Formats: sequence, structure tokens, C-alpha cells
Amino acid sequence: MTEPLLATAVVPFVPVGRLYTDMSQATNNHQISDLRLLDVDQIADRLGVTPRFIRRLVDERRIPFCKIGKFVRFDATEIAVWVDACRVEARS
Repeated sequence: MTEPLLATAVVPFVPVGRLYTDMSQATNNHQISDLRLLDVDQIADRLGVTPRFIRRLVDERRIPFCKIGKFVRFDATEIAVWVDACRVEARS
């Protein structure tokens, strides 16, 4: 009797938003151990806004985020870069 075919391919972890071809590239460019993912409440607290506002930014795709299953998470480094990019300089 023939056994059913099972998917045996192992897919390496690839952080969302990054284009790594394999795990060695990911560890060279972005240390997995340094990857700190924050949830909506933590980001809202850090930015001094409500969680509802953060969810609206995610829905409008105006803030960088990772979707891990049903969970929305944020890379603290990407958020810091995003905040700097949103900075408006004062007029002289």
C-alpha cells in the first residue's frame, strides 16, 4: 500500500519585509537574536498614541509591520527609522 505524500520541505524563517534567500543571509544582515517584535499596545505606548490609532495606521498600511499568523507585530528598529522618516523639520 502506498503511503500518502507529505510535505517534507523545510522552509527557513524569513522575516516579513526582508528579501533573504536563505537563513545565513538573514543572520548576517539582521541578527535574529536582536530581533525584537512589539505588539500594538507596546508601540502605542512608545509613541504616546492610542492602540486604535496604531491599528488604523496598519489598516492604511502607513506604518511598517509584520504579520505573523493572525498577529500584527512591529520591529522596533523599523519603527525608529519610520519615525525619523516622518520627522518634519522646523522652518528657519
